[in-house]
Amino acid sequence: MPNMDTSATPPSSAPGETTSSGPAAKDLLRAIAVVAPQIWFPSKYSELSGFPRDHLDEPLWMLRQAGMIHVADWIAGLGQGFQLTHEGQRAAEQAEPLVLAGVVAQSSAVSDSDVAELPQPIPRPAIVAPALLVANLLVFAVGLFLAWKAGVGVEFLKGEGHPASNQTLMQIGALTGSKLLSGEWWRLLTCCFVHIGLFHLFGNLLMLGILGPVSEGLWSRRRFALIYLVSGIAGSCVAMALHPMTETVEAGMSRPVLLAGASGALWGVLLSVVVWLIRHRNELPEKVASDWGRKLAWAVLFNLVLSFAPGISVEAHFGGGVAGVILAFWFDRGWRPNRIISLLGVALLTAVLVGVLYGFMRYSDDWRQLRVWQSQAKAEILKTPHGR
Repeated sequence: MPNMDTSATPPSSAPGETTSSGPAAKDLLRAIAVVAPQIWFPSKYSELSGFPRDHLDEPLWMLRQAGMIHVADWIAGLGQGFQLTHEGQRAAEQAEPLVLAGVVAQSSAVSDSDVAELPQPIPRPAIVAPALLVANLLVFAVGLFLAWKAGVGVEFLKGEGHPASNQTLMQIGALTGSKLLSGEWWRLLTCCFVHIGLFHLFGNLLMLGILGPVSEGLWSRRRFALIYLVSGIAGSCVAMALHPMTETVEAGMSRPVLLAGASGALWGVLLSVVVWLIRHRNELPEKVASDWGRKLAWAVLFNLVLSFAPGISVEAHFGGGVAGVILAFWFDRGWRPNRIISLLGVALLTAVLVGVLYGFMRYSDDWRQLRVWQSQAKAEILKTPHGR
């Protein structure tokens, strides 16, 4: 999927002057600061100032990318509202006057030359996405080191399912149903940082490198991190709930599935960006929105086809994608300033996912089959003589 350009800077214009380019982002920031902490509505500003409503989209987009405003409530008759973030409040306090509806609110004793100009907002660099990239690389590097010590380094790089290589994957956090039955629930998350071979790692890191910074810019660092982590857990829960045993029969019965990879988390990130574009398409210039739509459509189609390839867990992709959609709608409502409510929603979703998995573990026929396999495997181990 080609990279997305999210850094277009809106042109500046004088406060209150109706031009084809619209107002500068710094002037809108001042206008929003005038009504803070109340909600500011672009439709009302357009009515009072004379700027066409669609000319406000670019500067609003820049302010959102810079983390200076966030989406607030939508109210019938007024439309979508916005409010300052903490960063936006600090930035607005650096300059006077504040401008609203084209009216300069300043003392006559203060001249324009005495007023400090507010700098144009610059999008914050991504931090979480690169950190996740490094985390995935480090886990793979640790696995490669352990595999090399065990004499299966090449097999680990190939990811072809060598027994000793699989044992290394389990050492660094991969997931099986047997481990869940043993109480190792933490593997629902750690398996999202484990990859089966170099090709698997490269494909997921490429997607994370492209989508991660875009999603982080849209949702903020904290929310992007939550979307990634919870979507990963969701993919693990759904995959293990529905498919704990392989379809391949060996020695008269199937064997436990070994689950590893960031695909569930990445599906959540991808579909969260799709949801954002659908809900905020009107805030983007038409050309940018269309360009994003095409790229995301190709990305979804490509990953959908890839989901049905041999050895790929379509259940993990589905679970992670649905979780990403749910979190996108949750984070995109007017509760964004309230971290407690946001985190409660995330905690509730995670608890539901784990609860559903636990229900399948208790009552599913596949999990009964896994328990039988585990009992037989233990019996075989007990039959095998061990030297001391």
